[in-house]
Amino acid sequence: MLEEYNVSFASNIYSYDIHHRISILQIIADYDEGVDIAMIQNRLPLNRRTIYKYIDEINDIAINEKNEPGEELGYIDKNNHIYRYIGNRLTYQRLHIKITEHSIQLLLCKQLLQNPIVNIKQFCFDNYISETALRRNITKFNKEMEPYQLSIAIYKGNMSLSGEPEKIRFGIATFLWRIYRGVTWPFETVSQPLMQTIAKVIFKEYSIPNDDGKLNELMFILATNFARSQANMLPVNPVSDELMDILIFDEHDQRVMIQLTQNYGLPKNDTKFVLLWLKTIPDYYLYRGRALAIDRKLASLNSPFHATAHHFVDRVQEKLGLKIDLSNESGQNFLVSLIAGRVHVALFPDIDFTVSNLHLVEVLEQNAPHLLSNIKELLDPTDIAQMSPDTLHALCIRYAYAFAAIQSIFYFEPTIKVLVQLDSPSYIDAGFRNRLETLLQPFFNVEVQIHDLKHEADLVVHTDLFVNSNYPSEKQIYVHSQITTSDFNHLMGRLNQIKEQQSTSLIE
Repeated sequence: MLEEYNVSFASNIYSYDIHHRISILQIIADYDEGVDIAMIQNRLPLNRRTIYKYIDEINDIAINEKNEPGEELGYIDKNNHIYRYIGNRLTYQRLHIKITEHSIQLLLCKQLLQNPIVNIKQFCFDNYISETALRRNITKFNKEMEPYQLSIAIYKGNMSLSGEPEKIRFGIATFLWRIYRGVTWPFETVSQPLMQTIAKVIFKEYSIPNDDGKLNELMFILATNFARSQANMLPVNPVSDELMDILIFDEHDQRVMIQLTQNYGLPKNDTKFVLLWLKTIPDYYLYRGRALAIDRKLASLNSPFHATAHHFVDRVQEKLGLKIDLSNESGQNFLVSLIAGRVHVALFPDIDFTVSNLHLVEVLEQNAPHLLSNIKELLDPTDIAQMSPDTLHALCIRYAYAFAAIQSIFYFEPTIKVLVQLDSPSYIDAGFRNRLETLLQPFFNVEVQIHDLKHEADLVVHTDLFVNSNYPSEKQIYVHSQITTSDFNHLMGRLNQIKEQQSTSLIE
C-alpha cells in the first residue's frame, strides 16, 4: 500500500508530517502479524523517537476525531515491541481520511470547490495557519499540477483555481474521490441523498449493474459538477463539433439530459459536460445492447471516434494476426473502450489517469514496458498528427487498457520459458504447472513447460535435488512443491532479472 500511496494523484503536495503518518500507518497495516520499529525504519528514513511520535499522533487522531458516537477508526496496538493495526479496511480508510483531512491542500480544495475566489487572510484566520505556510503549500501544489495546466492563482489577496474548467472539475473529483472513496461525504453544499438518487436514475437508465463503488464514484463526479455550478463558477467550455455529434446517442441519453436539466436543475452546458464525461467510461456503452448501435450511429455521422477505433481494430487484426469478433462481449468491450478512450482525450487532453485508477502508467511501465510503444505503432497517424505528446501518451494508455480486453497486457513482452523439473508423478506435474502459471501470469508473459524438447528454457524450476546439465546453474532455481511465500519472492526476483535482459517489438 505504501507504493500505492506514493504514486497517488497529488500525494506529493502533503506535508512531511502527513506523509510520514500515512506511510507508517500503511506499513503497519500491510503486515497482519505486525512489525517492529526496525522494519519501519527499513522503509522510512526516520529515527525511532520520531516514529514513536507519529504512532502516538495517529492513535490520538483515532481516539479524538470521531465524527459520530460509535464510529470506529481503527488504531495501532503495541505488544512486546510489535506494532499491529487493529481494524478492517473500512476503519483504515476512515483513519486515513482523518489524517489527511486537516491538510492545507484538502481545506483549500473544499473551499475552492464551492467558491470562485477565497480570501487569503480569511482562509488563514479560519484554519489557524500562517500566510507564509499557505503560500509555500500553494507553490508546492502548483508545481505538482503543472503537467495538467492547473494552478492556484493569487491576485490582490485572493486565491482562485486557474486552468481549463473541464480539467479543474476532473482534478477536484479525482482528488476528493481518492481521499474519501465514498466513506465520507466531503461536499458541504451538495446533498448526498440527492446525488445518490440521480446516480441511481442514471444507472437504471443505462442498465448498469448495481455496484456500490461505481455508484459512489459517479456521485462524486455529479457532486463536483453540481457544486461548481451552484457556486456560479465559470461554465465548461463550449462543446466542440466532434463531441456534439456524440452527445446524444439515443433515447437513454435524451432522458438523462432531461432529468438533469429539468428535474434536478443542472444548467444545460453542465449537463452536456456530465453526459460527455460518462462517455469516457466504457460501462455506459455496454448495456441494453448499446455497443453496436452506438458504433453504427457513429459510422453514420462519419465521426472521427468511429474512424480511429476501427482503424485500430483493423491494425490489430492485420499486424498482429488477431481475430476481433465484434459480435461477442470481449470484442464489444474492446471497441467501446477504444471509443471511450478517444472521447477521454478529446474532453480531457493530457490527463493519463481516470478518477478511479491513478496508477495506469506505473502499472504498465513496471509490468509491460513494451506495451505502450507498440500500441503507438498501431494508431492512426492522421489522427495523432496534431496531438501534443502528453495527449498522445494519454491516448496510448487508454488504448492499452482497451487492448487488455482481448489480450494480456504482456502480449508484447518477451516470452519467458520456464521448465518445471519435478520428482513426482505426471498428474502432480500438471497440477504444479497450472499453479505456477496462475501465480506468474499476472506479472509476466510466461510459458511453463514440463517437457524440455529443445533446451530453450530461460529458467529451470526444480522441486527435486538434481542439476539439469543442459543449463548453467544461474538458470536454475529450487522451490518447495507447495511454493512458499519465500519461493514466490525468489521466483519473482529471478524472472524480473530475465525480463530486464530481454527486449522485443512484435510490430515491424
